[in-house]
Amino acid sequence: MLESLNAVTTFLLIRHGSNDYLGKILAGQLEGIHLNAKGGEQARELARTLANLPIAAIYSSPRERARETAFPLSQDLRIPITVEDGLEEVDFGQWTGMTTTELEKIPAWGNLDHLRSCIRPPDGEHILEVQQRMVQALEKLAARHPSAMV
Repeated sequence: MLESLNAVTTFLLIRHGSNDYLGKILAGQLEGIHLNAKGGEQARELARTLANLPIAAIYSSPRERARETAFPLSQDLRIPITVEDGLEEVDFGQWTGMTTTELEKIPAWGNLDHLRSCIRPPDGEHILEVQQRMVQALEKLAARHPSAMV
């Protein structure tokens, strides 16, 4: 029993690299968004930075930009990328794909930074649902990789 209490998984939580939509549209779970040249360089730099760490596994959200960010590290360490649905981006529902100009006209959007726990995007996820989903995914990965770096 004490062994399981001492087993601590170290998570390196990494955001995807740059893409052409950053600061322009709310991508969320929008498909087909790939890293741009800057994002590709960020992914390669990340791989160089993490190359000497004892990483046991690489997990990614299903989004292309997340998998592309993990790819250079996966290649360098010869560890496959496993897609974990629980690491998915926030589902912004009807707000997904909207431009920042369009979003700024929606009163609830303006409150999102200050009252995130009170706002649910239309047909989207509440932040507490996102939190629950992420914690469940991390707990599952911790059980799969006790005392490892993931």
